[in-house]
Amino acid sequence: MLVKVTLILKLKFSSKEKTKSIALALRPDNLLTKENMVIVDKVHENIFTLKIDVTSENINNISTIRNTADEILAHIKSLENLFEKVKDK
Repeated sequence: MLVKVTLILKLKFSSKEKTKSIALALRPDNLLTKENMVIVDKVHENIFTLKIDVTSENINNISTIRNTADEILAHIKSLENLFEKVKDK
């Protein structure tokens, strides 16, 4: 049986510029995904939308969507910390 799971993250940032910067920083990783995964991102004003689709015949492979989301959120947190450090200088 083929299983498809979709996860949509909508994140609101303080500015349109920050949102674009985060999207651009994440894009290379989002293009190089596993065979059964598709990641699409979109920026509208200061909202970053990320859609992750995973399709698999093995239900255990679906857990990769959570791992991928956790990794992306960790990258975003690191980027936000970097923006704060740059802003403070």
